[in-house]
Amino acid sequence: MIVTFEDADGRTGRVTDEMDLEYDGEWEAQIRERVNDVAERYRNGDQLLGEEALSTLVTELPQEPRVVEAERKHE
Repeated sequence: MIVTFEDADGRTGRVTDEMDLEYDGEWEAQIRERVNDVAERYRNGDQLLGEEALSTLVTELPQEPRVVEAERKHE
C-alpha cells in the first residue's frame, strides 16, 4: 500500500508503508513534517504500523494547505 498525493502546483508525491516520502516539490519540508508526525503516532517500539499510518495520512495530508488530494493505492 502507498498513499499518493497532489500538491497545489499539480506535482505528485507518494508515501510508502515504511513512511518514506517520495516528493520533490516546493513544500517538501512541511509535508515531510506531517508524514513524520503521523509515523511517530503509529510506532510501537521499533515496529511501524504502516497500514494504519497510511489510513491516517489519507485524512491528514489534505489538511496540509499545500496538498489538494490524497488517496491510498495498492502497489
